[in-house]
Amino acid sequence: MRDKSIRRACKTVGRMAQILHKVHRLNVDFEGVEPRLDDAKSIPELISRTQADPRLAASIDEAVHCLVASLFYFELDAPPDRHNGKYSVIGRVRCMIRRSEPAFERLFSDLLAGSARLAMDDWPIVGSFEDPSSFEKDGNFAMRIAMETDDRFTLSLRRGKDARAYGISGSPFSVQKLVTMQGLDAPFGRADHRKRTRSWSYGVDLPQAKRRRAGGI
Repeated sequence: MRDKSIRRACKTVGRMAQILHKVHRLNVDFEGVEPRLDDAKSIPELISRTQADPRLAASIDEAVHCLVASLFYFELDAPPDRHNGKYSVIGRVRCMIRRSEPAFERLFSDLLAGSARLAMDDWPIVGSFEDPSSFEKDGNFAMRIAMETDDRFTLSLRRGKDARAYGISGSPFSVQKLVTMQGLDAPFGRADHRKRTRSWSYGVDLPQAKRRRAGGI
């Protein structure tokens, strides 16, 4: 029983280590007693205090850059070929916000205004957010990327020439894990009948909700 508890604790610590760098803490000072965590009525005051505190400006900007980058994810177009120890990969960087959503135009206007570019392993990718070839017929963003890699690679979003790069959702990637997550290693379906998973959920363990039967609960 003790060994099982230790293994569970180690697994939890391991998962926390994977996401700790994605956590942004904003410490707000209060003159009196701090509000309780379950005090929903204090949320407006917390927001106004956070926005008015100049010490938190850099942390807020950092969180915003990370959130914007996480709106993009990568999907393979097809199973990659392997030659001489390297994978020939073709895929697309897509955006979770669709063309039909009000936030789409605001997002891409901001990216263009900030001279944002996508990069692979810190090298700028040919193409831009205003290139018509980066969008599908329905207007959704889908920038095509072709590369050769041993297995692991990163995809990031950078605003401005000398700005810091922020990894898109799921980065760094593993070609082998992408193939498995998208079900490209099982062209005729899986034995457990699980659906293919989008790569933006790569690396995140989420509980699988049970489907309801059509005729009952």
